Amino acid sequence: MHEAAVAQVDELRASLGQAFVPRGGRSSRVFDPARRAALDAWIGALLPGDEHWPPAAITHAADHVDATAHAAPPLRPLLLAAVDALDALAAARHG
Repeated sequence: MHEAAVAQVDELRASLGQAFVPRGGRSSRVFDPARRAALDAWIGALLPGDEHWPPAAITHAADHVDATAHAAPPLRPLLLAAVDALDALAAARHG
């Protein structure tokens, strides 16, 4: 089991390392509207910004995550499952 997990992490790391994400992409290619809204909310909560740093929402962080998922297909199932799990957790806690 451990060897399989390590192999999967190595494959994902290699895929991510080969994914070139140009600046400026502003369209969702991987995340459907519901998942995109959940991703935007999660990133906004994770990186709300302060007097020294802008909030993630205005930095287009979710666009970069989506573009990375598009450029690195092996990451897609993991990222989609993570957004689904976060959305389910938020719904369970906050309705």
